[in-house]
Amino acid sequence: MKQISFFWNPVFTCALIFFATSFFSWIYLHSKRFTISDVSNERSMHVGTTKKSGGIWILLPIFCLAIVWFSVFEIPDRKIFLFFTGLFFFFLIGLADDLLSLSAGIRLVLEIFFLIVFFYLEPVRFSFLSLSIENIPGLSTLILIVYVLFVVNVCNFMDGLDAYLSSHFLFAILAFPFLFHSHLPLFYSWICAGVFGFLGFNLPKAKLFLGDSGSLPLGYTISVLPLFFIDGKLWGSFEISSAFFLLPVFFVDGVVTIFLRLKDGENIFQAHRRHLYQLIAVSSKNKGLVSFLFTIANLPAMIPFAFHRNLKIPGSIVFWICLVFYVGVYFLLFRKFRTPRPNPVERQ
Repeated sequence: MKQISFFWNPVFTCALIFFATSFFSWIYLHSKRFTISDVSNERSMHVGTTKKSGGIWILLPIFCLAIVWFSVFEIPDRKIFLFFTGLFFFFLIGLADDLLSLSAGIRLVLEIFFLIVFFYLEPVRFSFLSLSIENIPGLSTLILIVYVLFVVNVCNFMDGLDAYLSSHFLFAILAFPFLFHSHLPLFYSWICAGVFGFLGFNLPKAKLFLGDSGSLPLGYTISVLPLFFIDGKLWGSFEISSAFFLLPVFFVDGVVTIFLRLKDGENIFQAHRRHLYQLIAVSSKNKGLVSFLFTIANLPAMIPFAFHRNLKIPGSIVFWICLVFYVGVYFLLFRKFRTPRPNPVERQ
């Protein structure tokens, strides 16, 4: 058994996931019988028909490996079991949406119901903007549900530009140990390996998109990482606003865009093309460069947060400074790249 266990080391398992994802993505891409396509429209960032649901070939090898790993080499604890339960749930919801085009209402109800049970089974101690809310019944669960749903859905919205979500996901996960001084669980390495295997087909010009079957579980994966796997000895009660530093660009672009659409009376659940990255990508000939620049734009927030403890600077100060900075940059770029809204036509 020791020889087998040594053979199944982290490097081998990650390589296995990488090659499995690459191989099945290639088969799927060239298959004429099995296809789920994304046809471009006026809101799309691509032109023509591109296959989606590439997330299937990231997640299926991971689920298969997890079954073998946790049956033979390691007994999963409660958090790991719940993590994979959630990963499988959001994968199924995403796949159903890719195949059946679920309404936003049905999907939202299913996600809320699942998360209520999820956080009932595994409560998370945290503070919100330095305020302890444990004594207010139901409020902590509500904040956790809103937080997870926001991250999941903003990742879903961002899966429209070549390599954009994939690069942000890898950047956030690989930055986690440096930001929160905590170990990255082994199975997160598997997920990163799968995304790397998929990335070759998602680079400009993208031949394959993640689809909801990929974007929803990847968003869930990011959202629960600091909730479940942060080092409790260093943090005690987790400050949930610090999750901002995993995806500062996504958070600001997502929240500000929602408020702007609400101000204009738009349905925030409908597809659109008003995110800042979309406005800039439309005006650029090199969409791959846009994805790269938006990804490294997370660094001005990540770097000070990673060192704020060593410098004895309160995390709340770093949070507010970075938030104001990113919102300011957002509106500077928004004013430059926004598309003028047409004036309503008066009836004669």
